[in-house]
Amino acid sequence: MENKRIAVCFFGITRSLKHTLQNINTHVVNPARKLGEVRLYAHFFDQRCIVNPRSGECCKLDENEYKLLNLDQVTIDQPDEFLAHSDFVQVSRYGDGFGDGFNSLRNLYHQLYSLNSVTAKALEWDPNIVVFARPDLKYHDSFSRTYKDAIDNKNVIYVPNWQHWDGLNDRFAVAVDTGAIKAYGQRYRAISQYCSETQSCLHSEKLLKYALKSQKVKMINIRASRVRSNGGVAKEPFHHHRILTLHNFIAQTLSCSFNNKLLVNVMWKLQVLVYGNPYKGLKHK
Repeated sequence: MENKRIAVCFFGITRSLKHTLQNINTHVVNPARKLGEVRLYAHFFDQRCIVNPRSGECCKLDENEYKLLNLDQVTIDQPDEFLAHSDFVQVSRYGDGFGDGFNSLRNLYHQLYSLNSVTAKALEWDPNIVVFARPDLKYHDSFSRTYKDAIDNKNVIYVPNWQHWDGLNDRFAVAVDTGAIKAYGQRYRAISQYCSETQSCLHSEKLLKYALKSQKVKMINIRASRVRSNGGVAKEPFHHHRILTLHNFIAQTLSCSFNNKLLVNVMWKLQVLVYGNPYKGLKHK
């Protein structure tokens, strides 16, 4: 079997790496090393503090935390500098989908720019497979099975089967071959076209679905939870995306709350019956 080149790409900020590093190595990096040559790439912003009303975070960040990853190549940029040369102002005219004074839109732009940058660096190595991994996630499941499937496939992208929100989950992914790698990792370049064609504000998951419309996409049941800068682990809805879509459709049709107790109970029973308990082995729901 040909020795595959596997690039693991980290992006964004490392707000909680001291809490997530062990899981990243155990479930993401080490399984890849068993199957091929692995290089670790990263693009991060030199962000010294985090103030996020949506997540309740307000604290200083360790500027050297990224070094825990033992990266093969890393690029560090200053926050906001790229915005002056971007289409952020034009895209903001399509609306503030988060309703927070464009703060979340700005954060999303930083994430997508960071992803685009690290993808470009990884492509210089001409990898067969690229793993896109946020460093602030606690990965609950091993990527091993997904890697083994990826080695036997071509031109495919693996994304989580939960939290699609009318698009595709963009927390992490495994992409095989250059076309798929570029489609996922460089969707920053498609932002303006997406907003223009849809005449809508930027939406993270919907943008990913738009960017991958010509790609083969496979769903995986790997779970991961966001970890805040204080070590707090977010409670994620790991229900299968089809269950959440049906849940939302029924709530809208009946004009009832998404959190309606009866509806929640019925959807939970359907989830367990069809797809199993998505929280099996986890300490929280």
